[in-house]
Amino acid sequence: MELLISVPGIGELSAAILIAGIGNFKDFSSGDKLASWLGIVLNVYQSADEFYNGRITKRGSKVARWILTQIAQ
Repeated sequence: MELLISVPGIGELSAAILIAGIGNFKDFSSGDKLASWLGIVLNVYQSADEFYNGRITKRGSKVARWILTQIAQ
């Protein structure tokens, strides 16, 4: 929680919501995997030599994604 609070814009309440929404951060091997699970990155897929960017995945916690949006604004 102390690490999250040290980020500008994140207070005690938003840090607690993120921890509750995400759970154990060690379940994700990298920040990229966590961002993908939260649904804040585009879905990318490849067919032959062409890459396609889709919509955001929205697979993870809706509340954690919402609080991250509020923090960014």
